[in-house]
Amino acid sequence: PDRTLATRRISGRKKNKERLSIALCANADGSHKLPPLIIGKYANPRCFKNINIRNLSMTYRNNNKAWMLTTLFQDWLRDFDRQVGQKHRGQRVLLLLDNCSSHKIEGLNLLNVDVHFLPPNTTSKIQPMDSGIIMSFKKHYRYYHIHWILEQIEAGQYIQDLKMSVLQVIQYIIQGWNEVTTETISNCWNHT
Repeated sequence: PDRTLATRRISGRKKNKERLSIALCANADGSHKLPPLIIGKYANPRCFKNINIRNLSMTYRNNNKAWMLTTLFQDWLRDFDRQVGQKHRGQRVLLLLDNCSSHKIEGLNLLNVDVHFLPPNTTSKIQPMDSGIIMSFKKHYRYYHIHWILEQIEAGQYIQDLKMSVLQVIQYIIQGWNEVTTETISNCWNHT
């Protein structure tokens, strides 16, 4: 589902305020999908105890609102530029970005990446990620999330007591992104 299925509000319940932001990136034919950038509120969530997050195929960053900030974006872009230099050795790549306020590149010396900003208010029409790639990712993520909820209920847990850990959510994000096919990515690029 892409919206709530609830038919009424339940009073006396605290709303879960845990948040994660995700950034996804892939090339036009889908042959190179970067690990998701996941932004949480805490530097070391309790669920990361005894876990080496470097072994997970994602990049984790944090700030108190779990938002994409300019500093986080620029760090990610510098790292991406370095990776492109190592992988493509002198061949530059084009990175398409929307006009999100955190997407500032002034002062960055990018050696391997050319950045092109899409015109304002055109993202939904010409950005490949918004033309089905993110929707496909969300579909896969939600499958895992709902499957987990059903497993818990079938095991006798009360729905109001369910709380998924940030680590579990991250694992489902990784799985969901891995399930987005090269064909889906390629089709979305061709569609835009």
